[in-house]
Amino acid sequence: MMDASVVICTWNRAQLLDRTLSGMRSLRVPEGLRWELLVVNNNCTDDTDAVVARHANALPVRCLHQPVPGKVHAVHMGMSEARGSLLVWADDDVLPSEGWLEAYVAARERWPQAGLFGGPIIPDFEMAPPRWIAASLDRIGGAYGLRDFGRDLIELTPDTVPFGANFAIPRSVQLEYPYDARLGNTPGRRINGYETRVMRRMLADGIPGRWVPDARVIHFVPRSAMSTRFLRRYFMGHGRSTALLARNRRADQPRFFGKPRRLVRRAVEAELAYRIRRLCCQPPTWTRALVKSSVLWGKLGSL
Repeated sequence: MMDASVVICTWNRAQLLDRTLSGMRSLRVPEGLRWELLVVNNNCTDDTDAVVARHANALPVRCLHQPVPGKVHAVHMGMSEARGSLLVWADDDVLPSEGWLEAYVAARERWPQAGLFGGPIIPDFEMAPPRWIAASLDRIGGAYGLRDFGRDLIELTPDTVPFGANFAIPRSVQLEYPYDARLGNTPGRRINGYETRVMRRMLADGIPGRWVPDARVIHFVPRSAMSTRFLRRYFMGHGRSTALLARNRRADQPRFFGKPRRLVRRAVEAELAYRIRRLCCQPPTWTRALVKSSVLWGKLGSL
């Protein structure tokens, strides 16, 4: 068995993937480390395979094909096909630091009992973000991949879990914790939280986790994401995942056009609050209201 498998799942982002694989070429690989790089082609219709082939002479890369659309289906293929004892997950729109893989391997050696590792994700905006985004990043940073718990080697908790663009799990642990196929992005539909839900369950089960500050990646943020429309879609995805995972749905709730009346009222009230605050409040206030209304509309749309 290999020591590590880096896994990237991709769908129709060949240009960004090319950038990511170019960055992988600069990784510092510890002497003697046996590793592989898996790219899971999730039913791409662009030149993803050609991009992977261009890097085959410089990287230990294999291209897998998952024809079933959906991020979780691609992730499960990567889990099953990986040969490494440590699975290191990245996205197709990140640039790893030179010491990224090295840091995860060292963390695994330092904390052999840990079952989860995560590192910083720093947004790289294609253009300078509007001032309202910069002023609100502490609230909406997750929409742009921002995840940074500082330089201390802290233990992970349910409130400090990594994001899917940058984390690592021993394969033996990962196979015990499959992801919920109802979650994860599919073409035309965003449902967030497939990975963080599993991470929190692992930690609740007593599996230790560690923050690895030197395992750093840069996440590309296109200009198209710097809008309230993008934020609306992103946080509606949170609402959809919450609704899908809810266990206690009362069938006897009063309904309004087939939807729970109380939730309809909350969504309308939150939307009005957002629109009013956008006219008269500072960005950190109205973006908070936008997040709340978007989550409620996402919940409502999934019921």
